[in-house]
Formats: sequence, structure tokens, C-alpha cells
Amino acid sequence: MSNSVRQPIMTINLHKEDGDRQIKVFKKGGILLLILIVLGALHLFNYMLEELAAYERQAELDELKPTMMELANLGQEEAAQWLVKNFFKEENYRIQEYVTKGQPWAIYLQGRMTIKKGNVEEGEALIAQAAEKGFAPAVAYLTK
Repeated sequence: MSNSVRQPIMTINLHKEDGDRQIKVFKKGGILLLILIVLGALHLFNYMLEELAAYERQAELDELKPTMMELANLGQEEAAQWLVKNFFKEENYRIQEYVTKGQPWAIYLQGRMTIKKGNVEEGEALIAQAAEKGFAPAVAYLTK
């Protein structure tokens, strides 16, 4: 038997705001734990990047919204459609005007809202109308 001191397999240096810290890994099982920690950190980093991208996207939408509202109020259908798509909860009141005009995107959305309210038969009839006009999302909805 020897009196030698155990040597760590690996030493990890962590630099934190509250001070530096060293983690010494003595067992091979510790390496597996380290790998799991690294994978968890990578997953968290990826999640943070996705959240940041969503935040930046919402900031871009918020910046465009006033201009698009002006255009929609001047009767620009594409602007109204953009508002409904990107700010549905606030702007869905615009749909009825375009349903009356026979616009398939509006008929489709009206159908989806009708289904969500519990009237499946009426909602699917509206979606079928939009599909007959060639609106791809309505066709996809009916064929699934």
C-alpha cells in the first residue's frame, strides 16, 4: 500500500461574481456528471437564445404596428391582414369587414374562431368556403 495522495482526473475552474471556485473530479462517474452539467448548460444557453430572438421579433413587430395600423385604416388589405396575423387578440375585429368582402384569409380565420367558440359545424363550413377560393391553409385544414 502506498500513502500517495489521490490525484484528480480533471479540475474545473469556475469564475463567478461571488468568487472563483474549483471542482475536482476524482472518479470516472464524475466525468459523466460533468458531461450532463455541460449539456444542461448548453440547453439553457440555446433556450436563452430562442427567447432573445422571440423578444427581438416582437420588438420589430411593435415598431411596425403604428404604420401598419395607419395603412389598414386607409383600407390597405395587406396591412389589415398583417395586423390580424401578428396581433390577433387586439386586431381580430378587422376580420368581419373582409369576410363580408369575401376574402378567403378572413373567412378562414372567422371559421377557426367559430370552431374555437364551440360551433364546429359552422366553423368548418366557413373554412370550406375559404378552401373553395383556393386558400391553402383552409385546404390543408380540411384535408388533415
